[in-house]
Amino acid sequence: MKKSLGHYEVIDKLGAGGMGEVYRVHDTILDRQLALKVLRFEPGTDPLYRRRINREARAIASLDHPNIVKVFSVEEFEGVHFFTMELVCGSTLSDLYLQDGFSLSRFLDIALPLASGISCAHSHGVTHHDLKPNNILVNRIEGEARLKIVDFGLARLPHQSPAGVDGPRGGSPSPAGRVFGTVAYMSPEQAQGKPSGPTSDVFSLGVIMYEILTGEAPFRGDNAAATIESVLTEDPPPLLEVRPDLPPALSSIVARCLLKDARLRYSSAIPLHGDLKNLAESQSAAGPEARREQPGVSSLRENSIFLEEEERNAGRVTGDVPPFVGESVEPVFG
Repeated sequence: MKKSLGHYEVIDKLGAGGMGEVYRVHDTILDRQLALKVLRFEPGTDPLYRRRINREARAIASLDHPNIVKVFSVEEFEGVHFFTMELVCGSTLSDLYLQDGFSLSRFLDIALPLASGISCAHSHGVTHHDLKPNNILVNRIEGEARLKIVDFGLARLPHQSPAGVDGPRGGSPSPAGRVFGTVAYMSPEQAQGKPSGPTSDVFSLGVIMYEILTGEAPFRGDNAAATIESVLTEDPPPLLEVRPDLPPALSSIVARCLLKDARLRYSSAIPLHGDLKNLAESQSAAGPEARREQPGVSSLRENSIFLEEEERNAGRVTGDVPPFVGESVEPVFG
């Protein structure tokens, strides 16, 4: 890698994935540090494909939401194609999992901004296609949880690797007609290599919500093929059977997200976010009794986890977690 790309001076390499390498750079014009992702093209790559990537990237760059990592520019310098993005500190959502699941209040702290960010993307015609805990960063700032969604959009662009899928918790994109994404969180249509859209993101959100509420993945297998089979043929235990302390309305919301038939799910994250907001408002109006913590999952325990992560992450930048638009980079937690 060159020591500079135009007015971006390379500081160090943060990671690499199938789509390219990610670097921490210094913008000499604006005097700030950014994340810069260099796209990796094989020799002879179709120019139409390159133009399509640029169109996709510009659509992602148009997203302006506090819970989405911001793409600042899509550029080319001396034949090198790259993006610049904000540099973010944080832990991945999977780092903060609790064995018995989050309390309702902590769940809403995560689910509301997560659904809000994806709603913004869907309203602009952008689908994430690879939502998973390792693509969700959470930090604690001034006593409040701050959430950022990363790796937007490009997760569905064609990938050089012939392998269609990665392991249950890993992920890799692949060409149309083949399976791509992260099998434990992908929708049935993605698992079958069919076209996917906002309803696929809704399914992935349902998987994440179920997992942070119960501490267990709804679809599991010893390998990628077994996990895909679980996604296609199995239904997880109803949420209220695992967590009877939760509101029935929340169980219904999650169950609708996890329906096998995409036509029966929420059409996008927009109505899902609306239902989560209504749930939060109803819980607030019901008073403290309705928001009572689950035994064994106390606010103190949860806050101590955030504080521990906050201390661990003091001064840490996004090179230690997957903080970038595009494919996740190594190393990651979980």
